Amino acid sequence: MSQFLAVAVILVGVLGLANLVLVYGVIRRLRALESRIASAGTPDATGPMVPQPGRRIDTFRAVTVDGQTLGVDDLTGSQTLVAFLSAGCGSCDQVLAELGAVCDGTPTLVFVHREQGDAAAEVERITNAAQAVGRVAVVGYDEVSGAFGVTAFPTVLRVGDGVIQAAGHALHDLPVPASAG
Repeated sequence: MSQFLAVAVILVGVLGLANLVLVYGVIRRLRALESRIASAGTPDATGPMVPQPGRRIDTFRAVTVDGQTLGVDDLTGSQTLVAFLSAGCGSCDQVLAELGAVCDGTPTLVFVHREQGDAAAEVERITNAAQAVGRVAVVGYDEVSGAFGVTAFPTVLRVGDGVIQAAGHALHDLPVPASAG
């Protein structure tokens, strides 16, 4: 009986040691993954994937679904909300709903990003919903996004006089304008 007990204790010890080695390996993997994610940048309101306030918007040209031509000159004067959305983006649907809920007369532009392969019905659905919020243009990535410095979707900007005043990935990321406070 004592031999059986000794074998059981040794077996439990070996299993415990194996468990510690495996847990150590998992922890090492998680730390490596965490550092890779941190070095790549995460899409938060202040991260590198959001254009910085104070950035002047480069020259661009886009045509709205109504046939109007838009350019940087359309962003002079009063503040304008500019949203960049993409087909198949769940967060983009949330931003679009937020924009619709606070549609308070602030001029709003919505750029719907379309890539080759995006479902036409999805792009059309977003475009139709966005028309209730403001002027809408369906664009490719480099056409307009580059002029604003947008690298991730969704991105919402408050622009005045051709300069980004506030930026975030959701409407609630933008501070309330001084004139509204």
